[in-house]
Amino acid sequence: MGKATHAACAAASNAAPADGAIPPTQATEHEIGLLPHTVRGFLTHFANLLVTGQAYSKCTACSAVVLDAYRQRGFDFLLQVFNSPTYLEDVTGLSELHKGTESGLADWDVDDGDEDDF
Repeated sequence: MGKATHAACAAASNAAPADGAIPPTQATEHEIGLLPHTVRGFLTHFANLLVTGQAYSKCTACSAVVLDAYRQRGFDFLLQVFNSPTYLEDVTGLSELHKGTESGLADWDVDDGDEDDF
């Protein structure tokens, strides 16, 4: 299996870096093993890929706005996150992004006519 890695999430200064793929015989930095962002598996090949990606400014886990809010407010921030199911989406701007997408879809005119376009 070849090494497949994408641009590291650590490119952003305060993003959470993911561990990349290493040989099974090499020791890991963490006692519990690798800490990837995501693992993609392929049953047809009995293989896994450790995939990393670009940092996303609206990430509900490692975006700058979330990390800054946690550093400033600590447990009070966590308590608000736990008590409000949309709080992280509101803080990161995902709520506004979703609204914009939904309004864009409402304006999208799809022609379901029976005539061929050819």
